[in-house]
Amino acid sequence: MMRKTKNPIDRFNAKFTPVTETGCWLWEAGVKSNGYGQFTLLGKEERAHRASYKLFIGDIPEGQQVLHKCDNPLCVNPNHLFLGSVQDNMQDKVGKNRHRHGLNHPCTTLSEKDVLTIKSLLGDISQRAIAAMFKVSESTISDIKHGKRYAEVY
Repeated sequence: MMRKTKNPIDRFNAKFTPVTETGCWLWEAGVKSNGYGQFTLLGKEERAHRASYKLFIGDIPEGQQVLHKCDNPLCVNPNHLFLGSVQDNMQDKVGKNRHRHGLNHPCTTLSEKDVLTIKSLLGDISQRAIAAMFKVSESTISDIKHGKRYAEVY
């Protein structure tokens, strides 16, 4: 006996809850460690918001990403989604201050105490010497001095 498979839109619609206050459709099924929902569409594992775009809006052109107007990675409301390039996505993150920078960046080697110490030494010791003390580049010290890095530390 052959099993009847639900159509993809019906399966998809059973996996989110609309939130009246925000208009978001919050994904309640499988979520990966990156915070995005997962959905199997036509036998292929997809991020849920990309599947939503494909199901309700249309194809995603090669090289395009599906971005969120609402900045909620669990939202799958097609009205909250739009296409953009990798660069558009990065500019959107920076413009909305969602990018990881300064002390929150995973690759940072300096602590808040280090940055405060560096700022207190500027003007008294050469940037080259400070860079050697903290095992960072001179450009990092210059960027701290000019407020291009770690501006949130004062």
